Amino acid sequence: MDKLVKTIVDGILAEDKSKMKVVGIYGGRFQPFGPHHLKTFKWLEKQVDDAYITTSDLKKPPRHPMNFKEKVRHMSK
Repeated sequence: MDKLVKTIVDGILAEDKSKMKVVGIYGGRFQPFGPHHLKTFKWLEKQVDDAYITTSDLKKPPRHPMNFKEKVRHMSK
């Protein structure tokens, strides 16, 4: 079993690192998306190859006043 593990690990470590991509995911409620969220996302973009924002489509006021489309519209402004 040790030989098998060593073979697998050696194969992973020998991969061409230039083909690897680091992805950052920034998740949250964003109710609403504020300047501090934008600042954090811009920082994340500088740290990784690709950065994404994830959020829900939940709308249950007062704690969750905006659905996904409303959040996207707000973030885009």
